[in-house]
Amino acid sequence: MKPRAFPFSPTSATSLMVGDLVPVQGSSGNWACLQVVELEPRVRTNFIIALLPWRGGSAPGTAEVTGLVPLERALTRIEIFTEGHLQVIGNAEPNDEGQERWYSLGYGGLATSVWGWKATIRLAQDAADGGVPSRIRTNPALAPRALASAQQRPAPGH
Repeated sequence: MKPRAFPFSPTSATSLMVGDLVPVQGSSGNWACLQVVELEPRVRTNFIIALLPWRGGSAPGTAEVTGLVPLERALTRIEIFTEGHLQVIGNAEPNDEGQERWYSLGYGGLATSVWGWKATIRLAQDAADGGVPSRIRTNPALAPRALASAQQRPAPGH
């Protein structure tokens, strides 16, 4: 596989890799960050993305979001790129160990939401504008770790 050049906007989920970072700008000018956390081999349209507990005045760098525990995971579609014009800006190892896998035989449907591509972008924009949207069903297993990892990080620019 040839090295990927960032930023890029994939047209198929087969171009994505686990850990890909996707910044989303809100109407306030602040940014939130999504991360690809799970892919099913050879599936072109669907993948699992996570909202990270990060918000800043500019798009995140890899170092700023590395190690953050996701607030929420959701199945979404490639249209966040092809219709929503988002881009992948880098890659960082996801910190979601212990999370139930969507693409596994034993998945019970307890820990991953389903967001349409427009909802995925809207929820990330809301997070950029004012924190975690109330409609996010934060996974109880991840929430304490996510909040603790966010509180340990210095605010952007400090």
